Amino acid sequence: MKKIVLFLFFITTIAHSQIVNIPDANFKAKLLQADVTNNIASNVNPNNTSTWNIYTKVDTNLDGEIQYSEAQAIVYLNIDGTSSVNGGIQSLQGLEAFVNLKWLRSSYNQIITVDLSVCPQLEYFYASNSGIVNLGLTNCSNLQTLNCGYNSISSVDFTQCPSLRNLVIRNNLLTSLNLDTNQQIESIVAFYNAITNFQIQDKDLRTLHIGFNQLSNLQLVNLPFLYRVQAQNNNLTSVDFSTIAFQYEPNNLPQANVLDISVNNNVNLNHINLKNGYPNINISLSSGNLNNTQQYICVDDNDTYEYYFTTPNPIANTYCSFTPGGSFNTVSGITQFDFDNNGCDSNDIPVPFLGFEVNLNGVTTNSSVFTNNLGNYALFTSQQGVYELIPNLENPSYFTISPNPAVVNIPVIDDSTTTQNFCITANGVHPDLEIVIAPIIPARPGFEAEYQIVYKNKGNQVMSQVYGVNFFYNQNLMSFVSATQTPSSIVSGGMSWDFANLMPLESRSINVVMLINAPTATNPVNIGDVLQFTSSIMPMAGDELTTDNLFQFNQTVVGSYDPNDITCIEGDVVAPSYIGEYMHYVINFENTGTAAAENVVVKIEVNPNDFDINSLRILESSHNATIKITNTILEIIFQTIMLDTGGHGNVLLKVKSKENLVTNDIVTKSAKIYFDYNFPILTNDANTTFQVLSNSIPTKDVAISLYPNPTSSLVNIKAENTIKSTELYDVQGRLIQINKEDSNEVVLDISSYNSGIYFIKVTTDVGSQIKKIVKE
Repeated sequence: MKKIVLFLFFITTIAHSQIVNIPDANFKAKLLQADVTNNIASNVNPNNTSTWNIYTKVDTNLDGEIQYSEAQAIVYLNIDGTSSVNGGIQSLQGLEAFVNLKWLRSSYNQIITVDLSVCPQLEYFYASNSGIVNLGLTNCSNLQTLNCGYNSISSVDFTQCPSLRNLVIRNNLLTSLNLDTNQQIESIVAFYNAITNFQIQDKDLRTLHIGFNQLSNLQLVNLPFLYRVQAQNNNLTSVDFSTIAFQYEPNNLPQANVLDISVNNNVNLNHINLKNGYPNINISLSSGNLNNTQQYICVDDNDTYEYYFTTPNPIANTYCSFTPGGSFNTVSGITQFDFDNNGCDSNDIPVPFLGFEVNLNGVTTNSSVFTNNLGNYALFTSQQGVYELIPNLENPSYFTISPNPAVVNIPVIDDSTTTQNFCITANGVHPDLEIVIAPIIPARPGFEAEYQIVYKNKGNQVMSQVYGVNFFYNQNLMSFVSATQTPSSIVSGGMSWDFANLMPLESRSINVVMLINAPTATNPVNIGDVLQFTSSIMPMAGDELTTDNLFQFNQTVVGSYDPNDITCIEGDVVAPSYIGEYMHYVINFENTGTAAAENVVVKIEVNPNDFDINSLRILESSHNATIKITNTILEIIFQTIMLDTGGHGNVLLKVKSKENLVTNDIVTKSAKIYFDYNFPILTNDANTTFQVLSNSIPTKDVAISLYPNPTSSLVNIKAENTIKSTELYDVQGRLIQINKEDSNEVVLDISSYNSGIYFIKVTTDVGSQIKKIVKE
């Protein structure tokens, strides 16, 4: 045993005293120069505060050679040349003896091949301007910082560098850069290479400098702390920054949370997505010097800009995508009506356009989400907490909805989806129907006009009715052309349709096209004339609210029109009795561009002084729509609508005016319509005044008589002068019928109206007068 120990001691002694073979004279000379007076080598970290600026010899026995024991003692080695005096080192053979080396600097030399696998403890390697062509990184599991800029490296494999944090590989010959396996990477500087595509995702990357390459594709996915990107002077046509910089830097580094993006001199770059779902208060964006092409920039609503250089007049809005940027969770589901009372299943119909108010941790978010045409909804959540979804039904007492409210806990934001469905059942027996007429294409003399008849089952009973939907018009001033549903019956001045199995909370629509008389017709129609249309839905017996079973629409004839508009169907002037009641609005849009619109968004700011936004109901939309309310903004999103040139669509809604309005107040509503990323089209202002129907009209013509009164059907009107028109108003002051006349005697048929008090305004060629009539 004693002999074995002595033998091992002898072998070890020989090994430690063995001289390292260093054939490169410049490399060996540099090692022999190491001293406490220069910064070539150290057996400690000279950059650490506790061992600051401590340097040591390598040749500690001063024999002019480097023994293995001397090499093993070194942890820091600096063999740099300088920009003025190149170090001249061409080979690093012998480096394998420095097995404990952690810091190595070898810039400004002439080393073609570097194999760092011989230094398994190496953490920091700096070798810029050294002529490196081949760089081997096998067995470099501890390498954290690699700076090998200004060399001739065309490819490099980083897969065995799991600890790599900082990479500088600028001014090389790389055509690709793959860092998929480097989960610790924080900083990348790869300027001036020939990289054509680059992608990186799911990292804690802080800075990316990849300008002056040949990038045609740059994919940055789920990089929450990436606040600085320099990708200038490439071949990018679009770039997506929606999943970067969406969390605050946990280390509170100065300026770490200021988004600093440079994408200038990508001369065909026309789409930039900056919508990351995060309130970046300061954004520095430099993207000047582009070709004369329109640039589209997608942003968050709360973004502001400190430095903002783009092509002239860029188009910036939030509608390049319809989900938040960054990381978010989704709460989604379907809402159905359980008509067979056996629990909601695939046999039950979906409920469209039902709104849910959203609370977070017991506090309102002032936002709502709606089901779409297919009954589906989606709530995107970027904050942790407990969410409540509270159904907002127009008649909540008619229904039982489960759950109510729905409570969804989001403990962590991890891009997961939570499914929360809703099931609605009838509570008691409540039949309740409503009907509305919406103008789709305005009336013009000699042209076709289009009207949409929308009817809805607001109650909780399945409804069917022969001749249930009715539409009336003045057959002397127009003629019927077509309808999207064949009428069950057509009579002079009217038509009817059957409806069957109209489910609770279901809406249906029928579009009717009418040809308006020209000014040269026997019964001419001119610009400024008023056409009256009436619709009704039956049955009314037992209906909870019969006032909305009848709808009158008075339309002013126009000469031309804007296809993107908003109309208050009640009109420009309504009686004060409408205060606190529903007002109906139709928004029409048409693609007047030269290419199909992939997406269309209707954005409406609802004035809280005019309207109760919680009462807002969507009655119908021409295409499948995603609907949401944020604070006072209503957004109706037609995603992937692919609306052809000349194609049009519409949405019909109703909302209650505020109850604290007074006579002569004016309520206003307008809309912005976005076609893809273009500047929004601003519609007209739909102004409606609450005004008393006044009797203070000219009374020069008092020779007007009206009989019988009361009446059950016909009213005879006689005047000494020629009667030019008659107007019938209900007790609320709504104009429900208007007729053009040219006679001294007129017969007015009011048999189709409900019993009650009405007012008839008779206008002759010398004056007017209003008389009250009682319908029995």
